[in-house]
Amino acid sequence: MIDQLATTAKQAGLELIALSDTLADTMQTWGDVLAHNPNSVTATFSAGFINKPTAATELEMVIDVQAPPDQPAVIRTWAIQTKTSSDHKEYFNNIQLTFETDSQQAHSLTSKGKAITREDIRTLLQSAVSRLANITVTHESAGDGPNTTPAERYDFSASQLSKRPDEAPKISRALQAVLQALKKSL
Repeated sequence: MIDQLATTAKQAGLELIALSDTLADTMQTWGDVLAHNPNSVTATFSAGFINKPTAATELEMVIDVQAPPDQPAVIRTWAIQTKTSSDHKEYFNNIQLTFETDSQQAHSLTSKGKAITREDIRTLLQSAVSRLANITVTHESAGDGPNTTPAERYDFSASQLSKRPDEAPKISRALQAVLQALKKSL
């Protein structure tokens, strides 16, 4: 079951990369961030795409590769949707998929800076060296601060999941539900 969830998570990551392509006009590269903020530590070891700070959107995305010193290299495919209902409550859908990957390949991609492409990230994610490390999925969480209503939420590392394989089908269903909600919002 865990292997099936890992496959589903990779497919979801690829779908998030495709969604980010659709939203390319509202996104910038980490190289752009570094040009505007030379003190950004994250931008120095990351390459990929994030929302522009000036873009007003209900969908925030991060599609990148990180090769931080003294830590495993990772691919992040994250999407957080915030919407306000007619009763003025905020609702959240959230997918945060983090995949450990080959350090050399990640360094090669991060060295591309602004020249990195979504295809570069997609290719590395599809590689057998990229493995699910962490998964967070929240489906239809509502409220603000202390008034937040419980929603379907899963937050596991791969090692935690290996001890709770019964959670895999539930996470997979929630992942698909949130992906559909994100696609509908575009």
